[in-house]
Amino acid sequence: MGDWIINQFLKSSRNIKHAFLVGEIVICNKNEMPRRLNLLKDFVMSQLRLVTQEERSQHGTMIKKILPFVKVFIQTLRIAAPDLENI
Repeated sequence: MGDWIINQFLKSSRNIKHAFLVGEIVICNKNEMPRRLNLLKDFVMSQLRLVTQEERSQHGTMIKKILPFVKVFIQTLRIAAPDLENI
């Protein structure tokens, strides 16, 4: 269920509240955390690749849209790091 919700937020929204919820879902289950972190990382990286393919004038707008998810990925990774060593 958590993966489905994460995917829905990643597909449909660039809202900071949704980014925060994705982070909460990622860290709520230690067993699922590595895979979900990877899912979030893949999303961020794919969006950054899209930015590089756009006109330079569009870079700022596109980065603003994905920035909440980048921030949440970094924050979530920092929170999860100690638990990742034990998995």
